[in-house]
Amino acid sequence: MPPHKLKLKISAIVMLLRNLDVKQGLCNEIRLIVRRLQNHTIDCEIATGSNKGSRIIIPRITMTPSDTFLPFKLRRHQFPIRLSFVMTINKSQGQTFERLGLLLPQPTLN
Repeated sequence: MPPHKLKLKISAIVMLLRNLDVKQGLCNEIRLIVRRLQNHTIDCEIATGSNKGSRIIIPRITMTPSDTFLPFKLRRHQFPIRLSFVMTINKSQGQTFERLGLLLPQPTLN
């Protein structure tokens, strides 16, 4: 579930949290660059993958968390994205970056 409140700027890097259109490359965990903010949509550019550079529109969608133990059903109408300044090594596999910062406080390979 995305955060309740998004604070975005133009050129912010975000990660898609739901599969919207697999044929267009709009899959879970793809990275996007915010190009234009509107009330009900966000205009983004695909930053990774085979459709890199393509412009897409991200709409608000109804989302329900699957991991809650509440006696009622929670639904929110929101954008399926979150800021993506950092990611795990597993999520970064297969991607190409112009610049990369790496923090390894503990050995990762034994």
